[in-house]
Amino acid sequence: TAQVQSLETADLRAITTAGAQALTTEQVAALNTAQAASLTTAQVAALTTEQAAAIETTDIKAMTTAQVLALNTANVAALTTDQIVALTSAQVAGLNTAQVAALNTAQVAVIETTDIRAITTAHAAALNTAQVAALNTSQVAVLETSDLRAMNTANIAALNTEQVVALATSHVSSLSTAQVAAFTTEQVTALNTRDIVALTSAQAAVLNTAHVAWFSSDRTIRDYANEEWKIDTTPIR
Repeated sequence: TAQVQSLETADLRAITTAGAQALTTEQVAALNTAQAASLTTAQVAALTTEQAAAIETTDIKAMTTAQVLALNTANVAALTTDQIVALTSAQVAGLNTAQVAALNTAQVAVIETTDIRAITTAHAAALNTAQVAALNTSQVAVLETSDLRAMNTANIAALNTEQVVALATSHVSSLSTAQVAAFTTEQVTALNTRDIVALTSAQAAVLNTAHVAWFSSDRTIRDYANEEWKIDTTPIR
């Protein structure tokens, strides 16, 4: 490893892709940030999953967006959660849709909120239901309305009630009618009064009878008192 660390960046870049693939995980881990940042995209693309997982987090952060984009989907799936956390917003924004689709649920769950803000609508559309279900409430809260609208109806239906509660009113009012129609009764129940009031007439029109059955003037008054006035309500007996 000492010999690897002593290599000039120009010497490292001169190594063939076969040579790069022949590096041991210990040698890969021994690379310094300047060396990691100097790897060609062809060398990065040639890395094995074991080598990709061995890259130090400081080296991951130092890689260019082009280098990160050169990782194949198997390598992306092999990255540790610490490596995922180390990714910069620019690196996350530079991922292609196949790479996003390759992320496992543990990886999705640790993406920092600043990086979630960097995802594109194409990324959001590439997420599967398991990935959407893995998002924590902080991540859901910072999604752009355009990202939420890009999700398919199956993904919207996969949101749990805690995630629905985390949605801003602007999120809810931005949903397509098809997405609103995909809501489960439990999801509609989780909406707060402000979200319900903000529904457009087109959105309200696609709610089914099970959804509408939850609405009542009593519930609206109770929720408004709890959410806006911050007072407890006591049922009259």
